Amino acid sequence: MSSSPGPEEQRGAFFHSKKFALWVGAAVLGAILAAVGNKIYTEVTKDRGAPVRVNEVYVDLGDETRSVAYEGVFTPSNEALREMTETPHVQEEWLRKTGAVGFSKTQKIKITLGGYWEDGEARVTGADLVDKHCEPALRGTRFQSPGGGDSPIAEVRFDLDKSAVSTDAFDKMQYALKKGEPKTFAIETATESQFCEFKIKFHIMAGSDPSTIIVDDAGRPFKVTARLPFDRYRVLYVGGTAREEGCMGSLPFYRQDPQLYADNGDHCSQAGSLEGKTTP
Repeated sequence: MSSSPGPEEQRGAFFHSKKFALWVGAAVLGAILAAVGNKIYTEVTKDRGAPVRVNEVYVDLGDETRSVAYEGVFTPSNEALREMTETPHVQEEWLRKTGAVGFSKTQKIKITLGGYWEDGEARVTGADLVDKHCEPALRGTRFQSPGGGDSPIAEVRFDLDKSAVSTDAFDKMQYALKKGEPKTFAIETATESQFCEFKIKFHIMAGSDPSTIIVDDAGRPFKVTARLPFDRYRVLYVGGTAREEGCMGSLPFYRQDPQLYADNGDHCSQAGSLEGKTTP
């Protein structure tokens, strides 16, 4: 005849079952976070008591067909290049997953702040950069699209080449947010020679009480790199969606010789290309 488990055995069984449940819950949450990206990030990291909160963060790589750089040599397969050409709407997601970095003056960071103050209007009075770190611009691999759509007009601009950035990034303007009102800021960064990582700090006033909000890219710093001459890169791909006279529609991405390629306006030409080969 089997005996009932004693108190110690019961506690051990409960502990292990609870530990397993927590592990399963964490795994499921991790899968959800990975699946939905920034939207979950901006929802779960809100300070519930703040008068202004982050509603959404989106990094627009700029140029409708995306021109980007990579730190090292990146040679995707011909199949991946073909998919990028034939399915332009997945191109941006593919670039993000592979670690692409947008170019200075083209990439826009779009941050939507929302008003949550119960006692009136809260004001967004300025913004500056924190945790800024810069080094020489990326020069491994460049993807160049010959033409693209317009990027949103930046309302906030930061010159990353300056050692100090003023908090008066709004050019003496302030933005009032009533409860329930959103405001999206399009932020542009400029650098002539650097690759930079940084976070953005907004300055808030609710009545006479100041506060700040620090915004990043889903737990990581924002990144941007200077756009260098073509011959400064080790690998160059040119293609995407052209929107210029005599050169319209989707163009396949071809690997080019950076030393030979010249941005002379004849973007439909494959002169100097390596015919889509993906090895040096």
